[in-house]
Amino acid sequence: MKNEIIPMHYPLGSSWTGMFLVLRDSTNILIDTAFAPAIDSLLVPVLAQRGMTLDDLDFVINTHIHADHFSGNATLKSRSRAKLAAFELSAPKLRDPYPSMNAIRSRFAPELPFVPIPPGIQSPAPDLVLKDGDHLGDLRIVHTPGHDNDSISLFDELTGTLFSGDSLQGRGTPSAGVAFYQSREEYLYTLDTVEKLPVKTILAAHPFDPTDGVIQDVPAFLKLCRDTVYEYDRVLQEARKTCQTMPEFVDYLLEKSGIERHPSIPVLTWHTVATHLKKRK
Repeated sequence: MKNEIIPMHYPLGSSWTGMFLVLRDSTNILIDTAFAPAIDSLLVPVLAQRGMTLDDLDFVINTHIHADHFSGNATLKSRSRAKLAAFELSAPKLRDPYPSMNAIRSRFAPELPFVPIPPGIQSPAPDLVLKDGDHLGDLRIVHTPGHDNDSISLFDELTGTLFSGDSLQGRGTPSAGVAFYQSREEYLYTLDTVEKLPVKTILAAHPFDPTDGVIQDVPAFLKLCRDTVYEYDRVLQEARKTCQTMPEFVDYLLEKSGIERHPSIPVLTWHTVATHLKKRK
């Protein structure tokens, strides 16, 4: 029986974004496509090592519609027979991704300058739309919102592996400086959801601090994610004593709890701060 899981890391700044192959006798699935150049520079050679080509892929699915997870879709679709599957909340974004992506960047303008996503990302429409609890081969679709409303994880019922995308943030990445989620309540819902699954290993789409992207001690990591949320609650409540503006709250959280004092994409930090401040009103 063919049973292989192949993580692939495409360089992204000083870090990486992940693509994952799940190869089985009946179905070969690619999770996320990073950026268009990753198809030739990373995916094609990995397949060739196994005597395979792009046409051996049956499905591709994205964990959510952010540029570093779906931008290779059009290239892959144009050169293979793979069908594009999408979660039901991702499907409209795939058809027109720029409004949702730029809404993340523009939410705090003009206080925080709006830097739009560069044009040029093509977006084929999905061939198959899936709901929470549906299956794609051995993979169960698990809606895990918080990072974004359409975020999903894929639970491999054969191996107990959870492909979490960006749904489980740990203490975040240098690009955000903190764990980046747009809804505190949805993020806690996701932690509750994953804790109920018989997960043996988590494969994340980035090396969320303090991991390398591979999480074997699942209960400890989920506890860390939850403790981080409560830490931000405490720190931002403390910040109310001296802070009045969003920039002040953001700086305070980064100073007290950040993993990077000057994140490369500051707007991501603002989203996390905003959802915590909303909770405390």
